[in-house]
Amino acid sequence: MTLYFDHLVHFIQGNPMEAAKQMKVHGWEGVSGGRHEMWGTYNSLLYAGLSYIEFLAVEDTETAEKSTNPLIQLLIQDQEGFGQVCLRTDGIEKQKEDLEHKGIQTSSVIHAERRRDNGDMLKWKMLFIEEENPGLPYPFFIEWSGDDEKRFSEMKQSGIIPEKQAGRKISSVHFGVEDIEAASEKWSRLLNIQAGEAYMDKRLGSFCKSIAIGETELIFIEPGGNEYINELLAKKGERPFLVTFDGNEESETVEIFGGLYRL
Repeated sequence: MTLYFDHLVHFIQGNPMEAAKQMKVHGWEGVSGGRHEMWGTYNSLLYAGLSYIEFLAVEDTETAEKSTNPLIQLLIQDQEGFGQVCLRTDGIEKQKEDLEHKGIQTSSVIHAERRRDNGDMLKWKMLFIEEENPGLPYPFFIEWSGDDEKRFSEMKQSGIIPEKQAGRKISSVHFGVEDIEAASEKWSRLLNIQAGEAYMDKRLGSFCKSIAIGETELIFIEPGGNEYINELLAKKGERPFLVTFDGNEESETVEIFGGLYRL
């Protein structure tokens, strides 16, 4: 059973294609995703290789508010900004067994679907951690129908993954937390992955610890003197706040719909 970084969910107020349009200004191509009829939501997608940003918004308020899906509940609560990360697995039932063996309560395996704009139905399975967590939202897990190589080829052919972004990757997601030791220890136990040593991020002026999921780092950052992280913690609590793409460590950071991007 192998874990990969699948996507980061970015909550949007309004049409999610508006976020894709803003990304286009910075040279990135997003596409319309489709509708989640059972949850009352819709999305747009921005791929970097096989991983992506999901811009998720409410389309049908009544349906969304009745949804028991934890991600939709968090969308209703937060409304805008980064919400949760999703990790891809090739064995979601085994993932559930592993978590429950550690005494971690999970949801049942959820069978989900989304109708694309062309009418095609895309299907997948999801798993959520149900332990009460007033701080940083736990990752959730996904298993797509079809193997990764086939999905990647099909999405490139259809234009969902633009050619210029096929070789790119999401290199890191940064999470504002109160305590990097506590956050990294908790996620290390969840994912069976050892966290690295603490270090100072001079650009952010804060101490960090990270966990590597394939080629993507999940970086936990204490606020220190960083006003942006302090304001995030005061307003929403512990959340993702910054995503970086490969090859751009010195590039400009831009804010789009309450989330920071190094593009």
